[in-house]
Amino acid sequence: MHDDFGTPDRMLGGHPDWFYPALGRVVAVCALLETRVQSLAEILAHMEQGTLTQKPNHVLCETAAAAVQMIDSANEAMQLGPIGGSSQSTV
Repeated sequence: MHDDFGTPDRMLGGHPDWFYPALGRVVAVCALLETRVQSLAEILAHMEQGTLTQKPNHVLCETAAAAVQMIDSANEAMQLGPIGGSSQSTV
């Protein structure tokens, strides 16, 4: 037997009708998350839009983390405290 697109059942296994739409939504949410992380990393690192296009997720996260570290270091040098620090101001 095969599905509506001609793919044999033994290739992907038998799944209920709701399975593929749900899988499609998961893929769409993952793509949206990747785009948002890319934008965040580019903004934090003061990069041009699209600089990190086609980079793996771990590179996006490392870039964002490095940018936050630089911001924290600059804030500490100016005695502002880290981004995620306490609510007490040192100024």
